[in-house]
Amino acid sequence: MSLNIDELLSAGRLDEASRLISAALSANPNDVEALIGQARSLGAGGDLPAALASVEKALRADSSHAMARGYRGILLYELNRQAEAQPELQAAIDAGLSDGALHFGLARCLAAGGELEAALTHTDAAILDQPKNWAFLFVRARLLSDLQRFDESIQALHATVEADPTQEEPWIVLCTVLINLGQVGDAVVNLQNALRHVPQTERIQELLAHAALTQGNVDLATHHLEELSRSNPQDATTMGNLALCYVAGGRAKMAESVYNNALKLAPKDAVLHYQLASLIEDQDGDEPLRRAVHHYQQAIAGDAQMWEPLSDLGRLHVTQSSLHDLDKAFALFERAVAVGGERPEILMNMALGFAHSGDKAACIKKCNAVRAHAEADDALQDQAHALSKHMST
Repeated sequence: MSLNIDELLSAGRLDEASRLISAALSANPNDVEALIGQARSLGAGGDLPAALASVEKALRADSSHAMARGYRGILLYELNRQAEAQPELQAAIDAGLSDGALHFGLARCLAAGGELEAALTHTDAAILDQPKNWAFLFVRARLLSDLQRFDESIQALHATVEADPTQEEPWIVLCTVLINLGQVGDAVVNLQNALRHVPQTERIQELLAHAALTQGNVDLATHHLEELSRSNPQDATTMGNLALCYVAGGRAKMAESVYNNALKLAPKDAVLHYQLASLIEDQDGDEPLRRAVHHYQQAIAGDAQMWEPLSDLGRLHVTQSSLHDLDKAFALFERAVAVGGERPEILMNMALGFAHSGDKAACIKKCNAVRAHAEADDALQDQAHALSKHMST
């Protein structure tokens, strides 16, 4: 049995549908069903203005045709004309059409206007019509997140990747959420699963490397970043992340070499300068110290909003005899506070400065501020406690 235009379009058989459409329009240029089919075919090919012209011709022939109005609404939304799209989509649904694409289009219009609950209702109706449509499920997940129904949102994200595991963006969103919730192990498992399905894997690999490093799986992170560096040899950011993995794996010389290569590609990258300075400052001798100072200075010059190099360079002016200059140190600390606020790391370095100046009261005060700081980790609190105790004796 031969298929009609609508069935051919739904099956993705555009060439066969186009032949039927052309024949129908040759016989009757105002054939409404053929014009709607032509609009759908043109829309599927990406020619949205031509598709809109076809469906509007259909509406001139039959202004109350529900499907024509609904498809016009879909096209108007895609052409960023949401205010015109919404009443067309609503009219089609009010006429009794239950097509998932219409409910989905109306849901997006409502979401754009901030009507999230109503948007979710129509998204659910779209999914009822097409339960395995990953795009519908993905929008549902985003709406649930915007409504702060986070557990349901995660479930919807899982359903999205199950519906079509070849889509990259849902994996990225799902695993980013899991990482932010501290469920890093689950993120790593899901990202490894994603790599088996997604044809374009670089973003997945980058996120997997980040998750693996957060989890403490340095080997896994290094493996993927080495692959990414080989495929993107001009990407300084990837090289910097690989260097971080080498640092975490105790391969300092390799890390330093990779940082230097990355800086050849991005000589003004403040983060790369800062990370390299942090790596080499503890090496023995004056020459590594001189280079560390240089890279801290380059980081400060490259990004005026980074407090870390200001604080760490100030610390070197406190603790290194060849650089000892408390006036410079405190000037840098003050700049760090102005940029980053009273971070516990900055306060700790200031405490060291006061200790070296002999101001016990000021040192103990800063140590106490570190110990009371909600963002001070255990190591920093222990350091503050030890210094305060030393200064109190």
